[in-house]
Parts: sequence; C-alpha cells; structure tokens
Amino acid sequence: MSVRDDFTVDWIADPRIIEVAAPATSITVQDIIDTLRVIEYGPSAVTNVHSHERLVDSYGKLDFGGGSYSGIQLVLNNALLKFEPRAGPTWDRCEVKYGILLAVDDVGAFVYPFDDSAYVNVSYEKDISAGLITGSGGATAEEIADAVWDEQMSEHQTGGSAGEAQLESQIDATDLDNIADAVWDEDLSDHQTPGSTGEALQEAADATNFVCKYVAKAAELDEVAGAGTVAPTAEPRAEVKLPMLEKPLHCVVLEHMLTYHFGHSCWEWHPDTMRKELLRTFGEIHPSNLNRIHALQALFVSDAPKKDWLAFEKVLQGLLGNEVLFKVMQRPTIQQLFVGLNNMTTIDPDFQKEIEREVAMYMAAVFSENDIPWAPEPFGSIPGLQEYISKMEKVDPRPYEVDFRSVKKEPASTLLTACLEAIEADSLALKKGLD
Repeated sequence: MSVRDDFTVDWIADPRIIEVAAPATSITVQDIIDTLRVIEYGPSAVTNVHSHERLVDSYGKLDFGGGSYSGIQLVLNNALLKFEPRAGPTWDRCEVKYGILLAVDDVGAFVYPFDDSAYVNVSYEKDISAGLITGSGGATAEEIADAVWDEQMSEHQTGGSAGEAQLESQIDATDLDNIADAVWDEDLSDHQTPGSTGEALQEAADATNFVCKYVAKAAELDEVAGAGTVAPTAEPRAEVKLPMLEKPLHCVVLEHMLTYHFGHSCWEWHPDTMRKELLRTFGEIHPSNLNRIHALQALFVSDAPKKDWLAFEKVLQGLLGNEVLFKVMQRPTIQQLFVGLNNMTTIDPDFQKEIEREVAMYMAAVFSENDIPWAPEPFGSIPGLQEYISKMEKVDPRPYEVDFRSVKKEPASTLLTACLEAIEADSLALKKGLD
C-alpha cells in the first residue's frame, strides 16, 4: 500500500481540491488511490459534513473481448488534483503516471482533472497497459514460468539488459540445475527475516490447514444446498457461488476467509467494490457479515480507530456485527468493549500499544459509567487508561447532566465476570467458525 504524507484535502471548496505539497513532482495513480482511501477513513473526513461524498472511485477489468481486460481507472468525484504552487520564475513539470485519471463535476459531467497552479505544468498518461488476458481461467504460475525460461536469449540482447548479462555469464547448464536444486531444497526455517520471501512462503504453508477446511466447508455447503459434492480442484469455480456468508461469522474468520480468497489487498478496496465482489463470489451476504467486513477495512487502512473515539466506536460496533450509525452515539456496553478490543488485538497485535489519549479516555468513561475502578486484561497495555479511570472516579457529574452513577448497577465483580464469560463465548464462536 503506497500511502503518501504530502496530500491534503480542502473539503469545503467546490469542487474539492486535493493538493500535493511541494517539492513532489511525480505521483502515480496507485499513490492517489491508496492515500485518498486513508484520508476518507480519517478523522478529518469523519468530522466533515462533505465527507459522505466519496473523493474517488476506481474501476477496472473492463472486458475488451477476446479475453483481454483493462487496468484500473481512477475517477475523482467533484474533486480536482493540484500540485502546490511554486514561487517561480522557472516552471516545474509535474506528472501523474501509471494509470488513467479522470474527474467528474457535481452533476457527473467529465472535466479536466487538474486545478490551476502557479508555475506548474502538469502531464498525465492515459495508460491502458495494465491489462489482463485470460484463457481457460488465466495463465497458471507454471505456464508463466515456462514462458519466461523457454524464451530465446538471442532475442533479448539490448545493451545493459538482463538477457545480455545472462548470455555473457555462460553458466554451464549443470550449474543452473544445481543452483535450482539448492534453492528449492533449502530449509525455510533458516530464512525467516521479516518481509522476506522465506517468511511469506512459511506463512503460506501455515495457512494450509485453514485453506483445506475452507474448501471442504464449501463442498459440504454445496452438497447441503443440492449442488452436489464439489471435489477440491485448482480450476476456478466461476459458475458456483460459495454460500458461506449467509449466516453470521466471526470477524476473525471473515478476515482469514477474504484474505485467502481475494488476497490481502482486498482490504484496500472501496466498500462498494468489496460488496459487489462478495455478491458475485458468495451470493447472499448476512448484514452482520457486511458490517464486520467494512469495519475490518477501516481497521486495515487507517489509524483513526486508535486515535479518534468516534472511529473507534464505529469500528468496534461493526466488528461485533452491529449496524453502524454515524449520526448517533453508539456507546458500547462493558461486555461489548471487552469482546471488541479482544477482537481488534487478535487482528492487529499492536493495536493496544498504539491507542492514543482520546480513545483511552473514551474507554475510561465506559469503565467509570459501570463503577469499575480498574482495567483488567485485555486492557493492561493501553497507555494511560488506568490513570484516566482513576481521574473520572473523582469527578462529580454536573447538575444539568444525567448522573449515571445514581442508576442501580450490577457490582463490578459481577460485571467483570460477565465480561470474561462474553470473551469466552466469543472465543468459542471463533473456534467453531475455524472448525
């Protein structure tokens, strides 16, 4: 994911202005998509009255016929891109590359996608090279590898190219065989550096059990639905929808399932794109599953749930499968807070350590409302939480506010027992979903 820190959005302007700060002179369409997705989920969007209007839509895989598809096209919605004005007198040449960039105004008419900027000339490519070509389900990894290795070196001898260097090296064929054997026979446990290919291959191997269960479960549900037993196969099942989202599933199960099925990049898709792909692949979707999936997207693409109390509240409710209502406060029960934070930490092990003051104070208010004077696990590593709870216990409500402490409540020990039981029940639901 390519998120830049030099983008700002003027939400009030009409059309809205997306400005790229100097000295940047070159950005890609992928930069724009990734960065604006984060901004759309960020605190500035949550608090802005215009934020319900999406900044950008992305499209792709348009059928050209003959098995060819287009790459991704980006459309700015009532927004223009602008490079920060320069002081002059020389002009800077700025560019947007590697994709198709378009813009529409507030009535949907296409307009020039750039706003004027002093001493800046802008160019952009209308690139459709990022296409897809399919045959019987697309080229397999083996077919691609064979095509690369079977290519004639004599046709790739441009000065400085890899083909020229390979031919000049004159490596004996026997040596090539020995090198290949050594690479593929190497023990993965010796190559687990974070971010390495070895680590990625090991993670793929660790996921085998889950994948096997996933395919077996799909076959089982097909048989129950009358579609007949579907044997595990490497061929895509384009004509058969997997009815796996019809019933509520745990958010961690959904995270594993969609990452396996679409790849981790799916969490960066626009929510509308995600919904369409889910309907196309799985058919009917239980509303609670859609709530959980959109909450997972927010959790993956933005740090707002760790910084902003409103974003935290909405993501927590979404992960629990509840409908998210942005115009009203949805204060969680103490049991919901326990279960929701436990799930967030399961998905992102560093979530607690990165929680900031505003979210910690929001949690402390929930504890204080329930007369719980301390924060047990899973809240132990949240910075400042215990201090905020202690301070709130000493503050009397103002006369014109509702005194929640005057309402009869369960004792703290009873509530904490109920919270632990809720986490245990949630863990059993997760185990059942993975089984």
